Amino acid sequence: MLAGAGAPAAALLPRFWSDQNGLRIQVCGRLPARAEVALTELRPRRRDTARAGVVASYAERGRLTGVVAVNAPRAFAVAARTLLAEPVTPVVVP
Repeated sequence: MLAGAGAPAAALLPRFWSDQNGLRIQVCGRLPARAEVALTELRPRRRDTARAGVVASYAERGRLTGVVAVNAPRAFAVAARTLLAEPVTPVVVP
């Protein structure tokens, strides 16, 4: 890098989490406004859907681009691994 060769390309995938009012909210990837969104309730018969676990998957042209999970750490981990395995446009750091 010091010799002027530059840094290797890096793939950036936004990822963050937050605890809000007893809910674990995790987000990974891009969440485009025009994406198709599929909601999955992990325990559909529960009265409080958020506490029972819910996942929102965002897709464009049939390809997963992002995921939001509430109280669903295992489902989030699977989706995040899927996103990380997908080829993404590399960002070259000068």
